[in-house]
Amino acid sequence: MNNNKLAGERIETYLSVIRKMNCEGLLQMLKKVRIFIVITLTMAAMLLTLTACKNGNLEIDIKIKNQEVSVFADLIKDYSAEQAIDFYNENIKNDTALSDEAARFIEAYYKYIENYVYSDQCDLENAEKMLDTIDTVQGSVNVPGVDQAALRKAINDGLLSKRAFDNGNGFFEDKQYAEAIWEYQKVSERDSNYRAAQKRITDAKNEYSATIVSVVDELISEKSYLDAIAKINEVEFLTPNKIDFKDKLAECINAFVDAEIKRADDLYAAESDTEAALQIIKSAQQQFPESEKLKEREDHYSSIVDNE
Repeated sequence: MNNNKLAGERIETYLSVIRKMNCEGLLQMLKKVRIFIVITLTMAAMLLTLTACKNGNLEIDIKIKNQEVSVFADLIKDYSAEQAIDFYNENIKNDTALSDEAARFIEAYYKYIENYVYSDQCDLENAEKMLDTIDTVQGSVNVPGVDQAALRKAINDGLLSKRAFDNGNGFFEDKQYAEAIWEYQKVSERDSNYRAAQKRITDAKNEYSATIVSVVDELISEKSYLDAIAKINEVEFLTPNKIDFKDKLAECINAFVDAEIKRADDLYAAESDTEAALQIIKSAQQQFPESEKLKEREDHYSSIVDNE
């Protein structure tokens, strides 16, 4: 119920009781109190309308002087975009002073949304609702002097940051740690979730490093050496200095090189096809050009080709 109405009804109840008691002096005093309370509540409501729209410690950094702009602002804050557009066109558009103040309000409101998006009070649905309202209004009436694109950029970055944090949490809970890390890394330093995201990155890296060891070992057992190497490189990139995979990587590379040399030698032994054996070695060298074993085997088969 409206506070003014509620206060008025209560005072009327008290006055009715006093009339029955024939306390004329007290009756007159309370009539004056009623007037004072109604005026006080009315002034308080006007003050809230004409000053900042607050959300916790956040507020729109502007004090509105003109009643027309105050109504325009209230319609926007109530998400009434169409009514705000109609009101602007009918009451503000052709008055330079009013349109200037409307422009200042719109800029301040965009800035308020920006601060809200990065704050710990942000509700994405509410933020998008506010943004949709102000975008609709400004897109229609095009209040002069408002750089909508520039104001919008910081808000968009903040929304992406908030969504990234939420996505990261979802991936983390599903134990998709690599995906969680990528999402958490998108969280802006301005975002109230930044510290939490950094901690989650550390947690995700530790979990990911631990689980990847068994995956690599399984790939090695299946002789899928290149897949194992790719997985090691992936975890090294995501979790540098967390777990030392250098020995495991060297093991995989040596196993792959030995397997390719054996494949070339077996082919040469079975078919005496020097060119095919040499091609296997050269293909392996494309993967690991620094391998001395492969270089020695390339020289071996190249010398055979030269002497044929």
